[in-house]
Amino acid sequence: MTDSPTAGFSGPTVCRLTGVTYRQLDYWARTNLVTPSITAANGSGSKRAYSYADVLEVKRHQVAAHLGPVAGPGPPGR
Repeated sequence: MTDSPTAGFSGPTVCRLTGVTYRQLDYWARTNLVTPSITAANGSGSKRAYSYADVLEVKRHQVAAHLGPVAGPGPPGR
């Protein structure tokens, strides 16, 4: 698979661009946190194809996971 706008980005390419491990990307795809919008996996050995928007979504989740929970202002009245 080539990484062109029509073919999308392969899983390993998304990992290289975002810094996410392939195992993490696979988990997020299987749990529907970030699903590939061009081609979903269809059984063992099939290839996912991610759009540019998917790559940005993966990066957003990677940054959020790295930062951890963000403390808010707290409950009202305190």
